[in-house]
Amino acid sequence: MRILRFVLLLFMLIIGVLISLHYWSTAQFSSIKQVPIYSLVLIMSYIILHFIKKLLFNDAEWYDNLYYIALISIVLPVFFANSNNARTFHLILDLGVCFFMLPVLIEGWIIRKPQKDLLEDE
Repeated sequence: MRILRFVLLLFMLIIGVLISLHYWSTAQFSSIKQVPIYSLVLIMSYIILHFIKKLLFNDAEWYDNLYYIALISIVLPVFFANSNNARTFHLILDLGVCFFMLPVLIEGWIIRKPQKDLLEDE
């Protein structure tokens, strides 16, 4: 099960990096106002992998829901951005999409410990 969790985390990290790279490379206002289909597919894939991880491993941690911040940072510009505040929403997006990778990195750091050490921490 530990290998399966690691594989899920690896796929989630790859998808998170791809989403982040897309938004970090956008410089036009229209690119944050309209979410492209391939970005939506990546985001849905991330969410599906997150739910699969939740179903297989019933341990909900505080960091598991941090990716909602990334989702909010993608949705906010769609509804509220205009040409006057585009720079602000670019900053929100650039910082917000990091939260796709943060929970995966935290959990990867935690599960890298040997099983014996995990039992001693409890």
